[in-house]
Amino acid sequence: MHDLKPKAAYLAAKTLSSTLAGYSIGKRLDLNSDEDFAFELTKGKDHAIAVWTTAKEHQVKLPISPGKGTLVDMLGKKRELSWKTNGLRLKMSQSPQYILIYRN
Repeated sequence: MHDLKPKAAYLAAKTLSSTLAGYSIGKRLDLNSDEDFAFELTKGKDHAIAVWTTAKEHQVKLPISPGKGTLVDMLGKKRELSWKTNGLRLKMSQSPQYILIYRN
């Protein structure tokens, strides 16, 4: 009998393509490490950030202004975020995550 559950690679590709559809890469954010990646993306007035690391899981502080957003993990699980100071603290892993930023 065949397992009809979607595989992780399929879910990751689907999440990437549906979450960031229409976005363009603006610039790489400086995280003071060649192993940490954070790319700012834009789609009209919408902003997002894609983050991952090639190192072990660890905390970073993304250099972004205060705001709110939704964190989408590699498999599509969503979590609301809110940060009141410059810099968003986030746990990075080798699995990509996407932050959809809400602007006022």
